[in-house]
Amino acid sequence: MTKRIRVAHLHSYLPFGGVENHILNLCRHFDSERFELEVCLFRDGGPMLSVFEDAGVTVRVFNVVDGDGRIVNSDQARAFLAHLRSFDVAHTWYGGGPLNFGMQAAQSLRIAVQVQSIEWLVPAVDPGLDAVILESDVLKTIQEAAGVPNRLVRINAGIDLARYNPATVQPFRLFEGPVVGRVSRLVEEKDPETFVRAAALVQARHPHTNFVIAGDGPLRAQLEALAQRLGARITFLGNCTNVPAVLAAFDIFAYPTLGDSFGFVNAEAMAMGKPVISTRVGAVPELVRDGETGFLIEPQDAWGLAQCICYLLNEPEIGRRMGSQGRQLIETKFDLKQEVTAMADLYHELYHRFLGAPERISDAPAVDTAPAAAEPQPATAPQHRNGFNLQEAQAAAEHALELAPTDINVLAAYGTVSVEAGNYEGARSALLRIQAQDPECPAALELQEAVSLLPG
Repeated sequence: MTKRIRVAHLHSYLPFGGVENHILNLCRHFDSERFELEVCLFRDGGPMLSVFEDAGVTVRVFNVVDGDGRIVNSDQARAFLAHLRSFDVAHTWYGGGPLNFGMQAAQSLRIAVQVQSIEWLVPAVDPGLDAVILESDVLKTIQEAAGVPNRLVRINAGIDLARYNPATVQPFRLFEGPVVGRVSRLVEEKDPETFVRAAALVQARHPHTNFVIAGDGPLRAQLEALAQRLGARITFLGNCTNVPAVLAAFDIFAYPTLGDSFGFVNAEAMAMGKPVISTRVGAVPELVRDGETGFLIEPQDAWGLAQCICYLLNEPEIGRRMGSQGRQLIETKFDLKQEVTAMADLYHELYHRFLGAPERISDAPAVDTAPAAAEPQPATAPQHRNGFNLQEAQAAAEHALELAPTDINVLAAYGTVSVEAGNYEGARSALLRIQAQDPECPAALELQEAVSLLPG
């Protein structure tokens, strides 16, 4: 029997979120005769752990780091490294802060194949990766602009079309009147406040419209208080495991956001045939086609969101047509089967290339993985400690900031690059903008420490 390739999906923990659903769907659909998949967590289990276990996905939990990425249990760190040593492929999901630990562990063990999926609008930071997997064209542009030397692989995130099927999924409950809903964690970067403010505006004109929020998070009490103060009637469902049934109950999916580079939940809503209203940030316009599969609004534009919702309430046939076109787009370009095939082919190719190559040198790129178009940087150009051209990295960070001006992760990346490039004014500006949103978040504290060491 041919040896199965052992793949470790490295992640910090499992909250209810689009990324976690994405990992779960991949684990459910990979060919078990060719691959042995496992999810390795290095922070905590998280509320979605039981969902993975119920689906038959093997998950190992190691309580190594805290929320800021600091190692808090050295025994657990050693156990994590010992366990990871047996895998052929280490697939790190995103990066930054506590998420960097998994990538660093794979490097230290010289795992045969090391790949990373990037979602945030920032450049990859590890030139030793065999491949960087990108879910959108805008992410690819940012990596290229920063001179990232790794092999860049574009693979669209996929939706399980059998599970998200409007013809077969029944709504979790029925409402009297039209339903406008969203599914997300209740955190600043997902901008649920704009949804609440738009609900009050819409219900003043369409009083029988229901508004529903599925998901939970630290902002829930604040949002419930805001809804009560504004007179908005909103049903807060909390965390939901049956997302297709929740989406089936909606007539309109409204997802204003500040921090999504793709917006996986938008794709799920489109797969369920719903018109989608979302924000013109990051790669969202690659998925939500303005005027075709839904509408795009500017960040934190409650009035604009309310106007779009009212338009679709007045023109339900247009909404149904947008939903149908959205479903067709998902079937054509974002089918989970296509993603699984592309990901499996990449693992297989890189692993068998490694078997024919000399032993990996952990601090150098794997053989033949750099893109052919990459130009060597002049010796006089300012260099990042991992080999980046700082001028190009600064330009890429500025481009990302234009696409997502309020995204905390993007602001943190821009501030960090600015510190290293000597753009002290830019670094201080980024810190102030992060602190205005969440002064206690890890990104603010890390950047504040770096800025405090700057001259002047």
